[in-house]
Amino acid sequence: MNIQQLHNFVAVARHLNFSEAAKSLFIAQSALSHSIAALEAELNVKLFYRDTRLVKLTPAGSSFFQEVQEIIDRLDRAVEQARRMNAGLSGHINIGFLGSLLKSHFHEWIPPFQDKCPSIGLTFEQMYMAPLRKAIEQGHIDIGFTRSFDLIDSSDLQWIKLYDENISLVMRKDHPLAESPVLDFGALAQESFIITAQQSSPHWYQKVIQICASRGFKPNFVYTPITMEAVGILIESGFGITFFPNSAKIIHKDALTFIPLKGEDTVIDVVAAWKKNNPNPAAMTFLNEITAQTMIS
Repeated sequence: MNIQQLHNFVAVARHLNFSEAAKSLFIAQSALSHSIAALEAELNVKLFYRDTRLVKLTPAGSSFFQEVQEIIDRLDRAVEQARRMNAGLSGHINIGFLGSLLKSHFHEWIPPFQDKCPSIGLTFEQMYMAPLRKAIEQGHIDIGFTRSFDLIDSSDLQWIKLYDENISLVMRKDHPLAESPVLDFGALAQESFIITAQQSSPHWYQKVIQICASRGFKPNFVYTPITMEAVGILIESGFGITFFPNSAKIIHKDALTFIPLKGEDTVIDVVAAWKKNNPNPAAMTFLNEITAQTMIS
């Protein structure tokens, strides 16, 4: 028994006419008759009463028809689902992101994608820079929203730029430097700096060191917590100052002052990154839609 025999049987059961069934299947009537006879012989069950004028299901054939219809319908749905998944129109995507990035653009990107592709499920996981990169490389995350400077030494990852983001010097609103008309970089050498620990975001750590070095001073790091959220809490509590990407404003805009820095070295790329051999077609559908949304906005 094979699937074509079942399709042939269903056609005859629906038409109750071998000639009409053969036409619907685009096969010769003799081939259809042979297929049904072979199926009955294999099952050792008579499925149809038939003579020169009448074709009718036997009780056993009627029962078989009900079950086979369900099998065929399920198979058709399975084939369609497989084709949709292969085309990236259905499936599931695991998305990783740095907190401030998705918070600032979630409403622009995610609802329109879900409206357009309701058959693709999305899972979100907020992560820190180094763990996010590792999760993408290991295939646990399909698409990661991160910053390009953390990816430049990876041969396993690809990414596409979404937009530019600037880095600012950040402090409490009541800090003496917050109202300075001109930023005195020499004075910054005397300030207490807070930054995420080097092991949690090594590329960000080096980026900050380079920004300071190019402006003639070495930052005095007094606290190096694991997370950027902890850095923000310490800054809000008056323990020092820091550097943040401007997207962090969405979290700290009421408590902290962001002083923009000038220079190409303070412009960073926000990107969507993925593993080169990612086998998930839905991830590419998501990437294409997000890229299109970014170009529109």
